[in-house]
Amino acid sequence: MVIRTIKLLDDTAVTLQRLDPRRIRLFPLSPGEEIKDVDGTINSVDYGNGDFSITIGSVIEVGRKSKYKVDSIQKVEGTSLDGYYLIINTLTRSSQLIMPFLGNTRKAYAWGKNFSNCFIGTEKKGDYALSIYLLYRWEPDIDFVKFEKEMLSHDWYISQTDPDLQHVMYEFKIPDGHEDISRIIKGEYSLISPKGKTQILKFHGAPADGRLAKVFSKDLTLREELIIELSETERVQLPYNAELMSTFTPEKEVYLEKYRITIKKNSDDAVNQVW
Repeated sequence: MVIRTIKLLDDTAVTLQRLDPRRIRLFPLSPGEEIKDVDGTINSVDYGNGDFSITIGSVIEVGRKSKYKVDSIQKVEGTSLDGYYLIINTLTRSSQLIMPFLGNTRKAYAWGKNFSNCFIGTEKKGDYALSIYLLYRWEPDIDFVKFEKEMLSHDWYISQTDPDLQHVMYEFKIPDGHEDISRIIKGEYSLISPKGKTQILKFHGAPADGRLAKVFSKDLTLREELIIELSETERVQLPYNAELMSTFTPEKEVYLEKYRITIKKNSDDAVNQVW
């Protein structure tokens, strides 16, 4: 468990705790100001009258030379874990539905240890829906070296790049004519082949009667739950043959340049890679 405690000028302490590659816990709750959008989204939290603050887009350090870029901030209160979750990577729909076609299960892909996210394109290449990209936090140890050899030996492997020195990204081809992946990208979840549905559930260890399986079967009880969730002042009319999960949003499934960890030189305003 990686923890960093910061002592403020007023002798209070703020703690950052790495939960996994995608989340860091920040506690306690801020005694100062939380700056929010009109919709209530937290943009920043402040401690010690500006002594320590975190904003969306901030680069924070937890552990020796281990830097993370904050994507969003979620408040947690009313429990023994009062504080905030600093979301580093918001998992894409691709990580849920397309990554499983690489085979095996989450464990084989270091899901809880190094895996950051899955994309089906990059902003730099403009190659949406042409490749699968797996983003990982790089670690200088023998276990990661062994893991990387497994990635490079995959039948679909194409190349490896380093967005910044905190991360490595592996590119895999989407085979021409892969019908299940094509259906998923189109939002035709119920039309995924039985074999494809089984692989997705197996990859995540999801139950055969769970929510994801119900999406695949257009389960009537799930359909009614969605209608209730979507209805506010009056009942929403959902077409009988409608899919029970929203379609892909391309900009949320592509690796964007803003995700790279960057810092400013002390000497000027030029932005450079951290490493």
